[in-house]
Amino acid sequence: MTNVAYGIGHPASRAVLSRATYCAEALAFFGRLATPPTEARKALYDALISALVAGGVWGKLDVLQVYAASDQATALTNLIQSSYGATAVNSPTFTADQGFTGASTKYINTNFNPTTASSPKYGLSSASIFAWGDQVAANSGGIMGPVSGSGLYLYPRFSDNKFYALVHATHVSEIIATSGQVDGSGLYVAVRESGSSLKGYKNNATLLGTNSVSASLTLPNVNIAVLMDAGAYYTGGKCYCAGLGQSLTSADVSALYTALHTYLQTVAGVA
Repeated sequence: MTNVAYGIGHPASRAVLSRATYCAEALAFFGRLATPPTEARKALYDALISALVAGGVWGKLDVLQVYAASDQATALTNLIQSSYGATAVNSPTFTADQGFTGASTKYINTNFNPTTASSPKYGLSSASIFAWGDQVAANSGGIMGPVSGSGLYLYPRFSDNKFYALVHATHVSEIIATSGQVDGSGLYVAVRESGSSLKGYKNNATLLGTNSVSASLTLPNVNIAVLMDAGAYYTGGKCYCAGLGQSLTSADVSALYTALHTYLQTVAGVA
């Protein structure tokens, strides 16, 4: 008589399930979110953050707010650290995975004040501001600037088809003003490179202009805003993300663009 044993087999090809591994910076960001992202979205954030770390950009930033997120609370959360979560002032329109669209009196307050910030990377002679929007057409509103006052702003394509940028300066002669802008969409970066140099970039470190600026100024003592400049010049365009920190080199801008572009292509359908 033959004895037959019955049991459940385990195929040799059966995969062992395990949780995905994310970098420490991404895990810290996930831990600050009220609504945990899906695993697929976590992978996209991790790829973005890991690329910025590897590219040497992450450690130079105080703020990176990615508005193209699945929910508004996540969109307003700072990826870099627990401080400086943003506030949506007067309810700019939020669209999941697309970001915020501004209008008169509606903007994003980054809640970062260069003067009162605790040990910021952003400094008087080493500072960068950047934003990625879809303002294809000419627009009289700034995509980034102070909530009030002057001396700091970013205009991708003003109504005269010029790119304007200024970081810690007050004189008209110090403004970068580059004509011939036929498309105001994309990543725009203004960099206070040293005590006397200002540069403006678009997308993958395309240099839009340079200028000499005054060295003997003080830091703005006001929060920096997105979708608005100086408490008066609001844009009706959309913004996918924005941030700020210390001076970025052209290589840094390229790394920033590549990391953000990969994320925005997948999430927001940016070309």
